[in-house]
Amino acid sequence: MAMTKQKKEGEEILAGQIQYYQQQASIYAKELAQTYKKEEKLSKLLKEKVADVNEAYKQSLIYAKELNELYQSEKENSKLLDQAYQKIKKSYLDTVFLLSKAAEFRDEETGEHIKRIGHYSVAIARVMGLTSTELDTILYASQMHDIGKIGIPDYILFKPGKHTPEEWEVMKSHTLIGGKILSGSDEPLLGTSREIALTHHERWDGNGYPYRLKGTDIPIMGRITSLADVFDALTNRRPYKPAFSNSKSFEIIGEGVGTQFDPHVCEAFFSVQTEILEIQKRFRDANSVR
Repeated sequence: MAMTKQKKEGEEILAGQIQYYQQQASIYAKELAQTYKKEEKLSKLLKEKVADVNEAYKQSLIYAKELNELYQSEKENSKLLDQAYQKIKKSYLDTVFLLSKAAEFRDEETGEHIKRIGHYSVAIARVMGLTSTELDTILYASQMHDIGKIGIPDYILFKPGKHTPEEWEVMKSHTLIGGKILSGSDEPLLGTSREIALTHHERWDGNGYPYRLKGTDIPIMGRITSLADVFDALTNRRPYKPAFSNSKSFEIIGEGVGTQFDPHVCEAFFSVQTEILEIQKRFRDANSVR
C-alpha cells in the first residue's frame, strides 16, 4: 500500500532538514578551523561555533532516526494492512460466490455458470472502456444476477414446458426478490449487484421487466450482464430447451441488436468473440456445447 501524500511530504521535509543541518555543520566546521588558526585560545565565538556544530550534528542524527523509523513503520504497517485487506476481500468475495452458487444450484446449474457470466461481462466491459475498478466490480456483481431465484417455487423454476401467464409472472419476480435480498447495504459491490439483479432482464426497446426501462435508462452493468446471461443460456441446456451451438447463439444475439440488446454492448461482445469462446472452454460444465 502506497504511503499517503501527507506522509510523503513529511519525509521530504525531514530529508530537507537533514540536508540543511548537514550543510550548516560543514559551514560551522570551516569557520571553526579558520577561527582556530587566528586564535590560539578558544574565544567566546569559538565556543559558540563548537556548540553550533554539535547541535547541528545532533539534530541531523535525530531527524535521520525519525525518518528511518517513519519509513520502517510505514513499510511494516502498509504490509500488514495490505495483508489484512486481501484476507478480508477474499473472505467477502468467497461469501458472494457461495451465495450466488446457492441460487444457481436451485436452477440446475453449477458454479461454472456464474464464473462464465462474470468473465463474459468483464470481456465486454473492458472493450467498452470501463475502469479497472468497474471491471473488478462487474466480475463479482454480475455473478449475483439470479440470486432472487432462491425465492421461486421449484414447480415453476424446474418446469420443463412453457409457463402459464401466472407462472411467468412469478418467474419474473426473481428480479425483485434479488433486489430485496441485496438491498440495505452501502457496500459498492452489493449496490451494483442489486442494480444488476433488478435490471438484467430489461430490454433496449423497453419491453423487458420488471420496470420496462428503455435504452440508456438501463444501467450499463445491467445491459452488459443481460447479454452475457443470454449467451450463456443459449449455449447451455435448460429445462425448457436444448443447448444451441455457438454459431446459432451468435446469430440469435445478432438478431437482438437494437431491440433486446444495447447496440454498443453487442458491438463490444462481437469484437471479443475469441475471448468469449476461450472463457466458455475454460469454465465448461456438463451442459455446455462441445
